[in-house]
Amino acid sequence: MPSCLPEFTAQTPEQARLLLLPRYQAVLGATMQAEAVSAGEIAGHTGTPLKQVHHCLTRLQEHGLVAVVAERKRGGRAIKLYQAVAAEYRVPLELTDGVDTLDLFERLFRPFVSGFMEGAAQVQRGHAEEVVLQCDQFGNLGANYGSYKGVIPAGAYGTFGQHKLTPQTRQELEHRLRALKTWVQEQAHTEENEPDAEDCLLGLLYTRGGLE
Repeated sequence: MPSCLPEFTAQTPEQARLLLLPRYQAVLGATMQAEAVSAGEIAGHTGTPLKQVHHCLTRLQEHGLVAVVAERKRGGRAIKLYQAVAAEYRVPLELTDGVDTLDLFERLFRPFVSGFMEGAAQVQRGHAEEVVLQCDQFGNLGANYGSYKGVIPAGAYGTFGQHKLTPQTRQELEHRLRALKTWVQEQAHTEENEPDAEDCLLGLLYTRGGLE
């Protein structure tokens, strides 16, 4: 089985477009493992319909992002095995539709933010009655959606806030967020095939700055 390149830099706008679309990323990621995989295995791993997996693989192969590297015989049929052409992909900003970094970030992350909002709204529906403004134990005013009468519905959690933090605390915060990300990834890898595992959206956000 041929070895892949250490990295691949997109050369065309279509390569860039495919690499930045979440549904293609899911399929591409499944081909970036140690062993080549079939379309059926990708569908099972990602939960993507087989027809959509075949479509994504065809487009990715047409644009040189994945390759058929072997075949597996099954029931007299030859099953194609796919593998990514590189261990890492890079997309130059000039090949994207983004006019600047902020615009590109909005295009990349808007689907996840919208998905979180939709999922959180489903969880809160029937529980939340109003927006509640109250101070926390440190005297900071915050706005929360929902009057739960002491019962907070499980299934979604999020917090957005603005704080003044020292360099040492910012460094510790970033360290803890990275550690939490690693823990979630480890759990997801272990539990992905469990019968009660469900798709979840997670966002760990931190940056220096404030609201206007």
